[in-house]
Amino acid sequence: MTCARLALPLTCCLALTPLTALSDRGFDMDYDPVVTSFGVYYDRYETDLDIEGTDVETRVERLGITFTEQLSRQIHGTIDLGYLATFQNDNPVTGNNDQTGEYVGLGLGARLPVTQRLSLGGDIGYSFNYADGEINDVETDISWREAEARAYVDFRVPGARFRVGGQAQDIDGEFDIDSTPSQSLVFEGSENTGLFAGVDLYVDRGRVSLYGHTGDRSGFSFAFAVDY
Repeated sequence: MTCARLALPLTCCLALTPLTALSDRGFDMDYDPVVTSFGVYYDRYETDLDIEGTDVETRVERLGITFTEQLSRQIHGTIDLGYLATFQNDNPVTGNNDQTGEYVGLGLGARLPVTQRLSLGGDIGYSFNYADGEINDVETDISWREAEARAYVDFRVPGARFRVGGQAQDIDGEFDIDSTPSQSLVFEGSENTGLFAGVDLYVDRGRVSLYGHTGDRSGFSFAFAVDY
């Protein structure tokens, strides 16, 4: 079962959320943000991995949870974990290759209000990802470390926040094939910069978020979070 199928019930539930419940918290200078946040998200994107000199288009899907703690008025920390799936159609050794696994990540971010409507921000993160599978009775696994940095501008209106910015990533990992003899291929990210934009809708004490990405990770993310 792919992450997309697992995310379908969540997407259907969120689609029923009444937009009339939009809060004005996005316009409140004092709301930036509250102490603790817990969220569920689905992330799907495509990125190119340089595997032993060959660019391999890889689709990554994540279904996970995120926990955010406010460390000071402008600085917050995050923990992410969940399930992932990877899909490759032109792997130089295995051809089609689908794998499933888990990931965990840590992050640190900051936001600086400039005016009542405008804020500047950025965050950094580091994650470890692992997935495995089987092709023609041969076991395979992929693991990679991913460092990410983003800088963005927020524009807030009553009930919503719009965000646009740039992102960069650094990926290095290994692709192992349990054949005879066994093979281990190292890889890194082929394209390491991109852009993103999205919107957060405030609903009571929650947020519904939709973001699009291009460049190093071309795709989208959909999330629902509750603030405490």
